[in-house]
Amino acid sequence: MRLTNLLFLTFMVFGAIGCAPSKSITTQEKQQDTIKEAAAADLQLYNDAKAALLTGNYPAAVASLNALAIRHPLNNYAHQALLETAADNIKRGQAATAVANAEKFISQNPNHPHVDYAYYHRGLVAFYDSVPALEAGDSATTTPQASAPVRRAFQYLSELLRNTPSSAFAADTTQRMLHIRNTLAQHEVNIAKHSLAQGEHARAAARAKYIVQNYQPSPAVADALAILTQVNALPPAKAPEPPVDVETVAARETAPAPATTPSSTKSWLMSQNPEHYTLQIFTTSNEKFIKKHITQHQLGDKAGYFRSGADSYALVYGAYPTKNAAQQAISQLPPYLTVGKPWIRAFKAIHTSLKQ
Repeated sequence: MRLTNLLFLTFMVFGAIGCAPSKSITTQEKQQDTIKEAAAADLQLYNDAKAALLTGNYPAAVASLNALAIRHPLNNYAHQALLETAADNIKRGQAATAVANAEKFISQNPNHPHVDYAYYHRGLVAFYDSVPALEAGDSATTTPQASAPVRRAFQYLSELLRNTPSSAFAADTTQRMLHIRNTLAQHEVNIAKHSLAQGEHARAAARAKYIVQNYQPSPAVADALAILTQVNALPPAKAPEPPVDVETVAARETAPAPATTPSSTKSWLMSQNPEHYTLQIFTTSNEKFIKKHITQHQLGDKAGYFRSGADSYALVYGAYPTKNAAQQAISQLPPYLTVGKPWIRAFKAIHTSLKQ
């Protein structure tokens, strides 16, 4: 709906002014001019906020969004701007960059009064970038790992509720998390049905049982119970399938990897002076991609990576004695290290993260 309701209100006020008796034409014209100027200012703030979000300038975006909230406390213009910008990020192929920019703002401003804008925008981008694809997936070709991006979106949204529970975006965030839960449950049902159709009865039962135990009260639970009933009614096979531990199968295929950092890269990170700085190159959920990136570009002992979340890794490069030195180094990086818009991080903060 964008900001059209602002303009509609403007025209309504025009009509009210026109119908009411006025002391003079001059006074009425001044009132109309004032309303036009206010509407134009609101529209400018709205567009400024969206432009700042798209370029990763969160301080400017937060300032514009907060100004809108103060001018119109009963309307959700800030919410609408974040929704539209998240959709634009996906259309432009900027999902990873948008998430990295949000995480940068959160990391540098954890106590900012409006840090929930960044939490919410990050969650929205991840939501739009993953949920529709999983919903449209083919159970015959999809894999349990296909749900990882959706689980990451769930994690991002849950962090908003955990860290900023009084946020104005809490209600919408809760609804999106419920939607993700139901989507994940249906995804599991689709895989279980496919396994059943392929004659993999034990695997289908394991998947169905996992759904019943972990996705209450999702509508998909009824389908899972139906699968369990169907498997239990099957006659014994002539050549029984090997016994399957249903808990182990379901957990192995759906749970994220353990939150650890390889000893080799951890040693490099911990050996750095905590008062020095490094450059965070990008974050990703694909650990193999980071390893390949380091090997392919021969980064050697100049780079390392670590767990930056429950399901993400951060690649860092270089060691610099001061922030100024790190800032100057950014302009000298080769193209394959600048895709994610590198930003400066203190080794002290990384050491703290690794010790947790």
